[in-house]
Amino acid sequence: MRSNESAVSGILLGYIASIINYSLAVIYFTVLTRFISLEDYGYYNALLSIAGIISMFFPTLGIDWAIVREGAVKYGEGKDPLEHYSALFLISISITMAYVITLIIITPLYITSVIPERFIGIIYLYILYVIVSAFVNILSSYLWMIGRFATQSLGTLIGGMIFRISEIILIIMFKTVYVIITTMLIGQIFTAFFYFYNVRKIPILHQGIHILRNNFRKYFSTGIQVWILSYLGTISTNMSIYLIYMFLGPSYTGLYTTANNMVGAVTALTGSVINVFRSRLAHVYGSG
Repeated sequence: MRSNESAVSGILLGYIASIINYSLAVIYFTVLTRFISLEDYGYYNALLSIAGIISMFFPTLGIDWAIVREGAVKYGEGKDPLEHYSALFLISISITMAYVITLIIITPLYITSVIPERFIGIIYLYILYVIVSAFVNILSSYLWMIGRFATQSLGTLIGGMIFRISEIILIIMFKTVYVIITTMLIGQIFTAFFYFYNVRKIPILHQGIHILRNNFRKYFSTGIQVWILSYLGTISTNMSIYLIYMFLGPSYTGLYTTANNMVGAVTALTGSVINVFRSRLAHVYGSG
């Protein structure tokens, strides 16, 4: 079944989602700086940067991107990319669970030695967030493969609004950084339910295993170049925060991450356009 959602609607909804999110972010940063200390916010971001550095040891090597791209090509040929959806599910969930288990093991061994114990509960909420986010990304990727950009963007809009609005309200009420990760998790849960309602497909594991076994080398060679670029960006972001925390302390970490997080609105429209353009290009390639 072909998607009847236009590329323009996907771009516009993606842009609207970004604008609303960053408009709410302006209110959020005002509330954040008033009700949360820079030191606490610094500890929070240092904790997540450590988790981010650990995640670099569990890379997808771009295989997930290559699977999704080929799934979009198959859809352009008039085929249902269910087997690619299944392969993406297998590789994403396998890597995510390996990462989650490592975080659970390493938290009492290392993280508790560099972060005050009162913040450690954040890492366990973050683990739940990582698991839910993995499902969100899989479902979102399937929508992208079949060109349902408006649905994909609407899910982002719903989750983002629930996250930001509840975050602002709860920070005012409870004045703790635990609110940030809790509301991130809540927003992702709503997005996951919305996406699953629209996808309504269960991965078929034996199809996923079959396509990975037959095409793993091809996916690796296709995806590794894209992955390297994103990997370098991840290293830069997480290591910068970690080093600022280790050498300058939590207050400077909080100041740096507050300023850094306020920059994203500039690239909002660009991201929406690129997201749609890549999928359409794959569809055109598949249709000949």
